[in-house]
Amino acid sequence: MSYAAQCLALGPDAALIQLVDRHDVPRPVALGGGAAAVVKEQVCRYALRRARGRVA
Repeated sequence: MSYAAQCLALGPDAALIQLVDRHDVPRPVALGGGAAAVVKEQVCRYALRRARGRVA
């Protein structure tokens, strides 16, 4: 299994998302602040729906 990014929550209104390659090595692209918090929240909600079988 490989990941496209690593996420770190920094409270309810901030996060850090670091893109990574298939070997989990950081890429020079990151998103931070409120925008990253919104993206992280959506990813978590999608993963939860997927685990519950509500998303194809």
